[in-house]
Amino acid sequence: MADLVDNLPASQVGPGSFALAGDKVRPSVTSEFKKGRDKDVNVWFQVYNLKLDEASKKPSATVEMTITKNSQEIKKVVEQSTELANAAAQMTVKKSFSVSDFEPGQYGIQVKVTDNLTKEVNTQRDNFTVR
Repeated sequence: MADLVDNLPASQVGPGSFALAGDKVRPSVTSEFKKGRDKDVNVWFQVYNLKLDEASKKPSATVEMTITKNSQEIKKVVEQSTELANAAAQMTVKKSFSVSDFEPGQYGIQVKVTDNLTKEVNTQRDNFTVR
């Protein structure tokens, strides 16, 4: 979870605080987002060791992000690696959700990445709060 994700100009890419893969990513230490203060709830992560297809030399992966409140699914986003601009054996995935889309409360997020070539599945969970 991050409260800020911005693309860095090419002149600023490199070492530095919160500079990751061409982005400035400021983690949300508290995973708390406030309406009126924060514009977006940002999810930023990297996926490593995806198998590359022999013919295309590209991965085939499915990324699913599910947001829940009180164990009820309220938002689900599914993307294929072919839809991501930087798809490779290592790829960066970033998604922003407008804070205004959420009522105040506690939320859970699950990110599930399936390597369609090896059938390996990696699932990560986190929680965040909207005030």
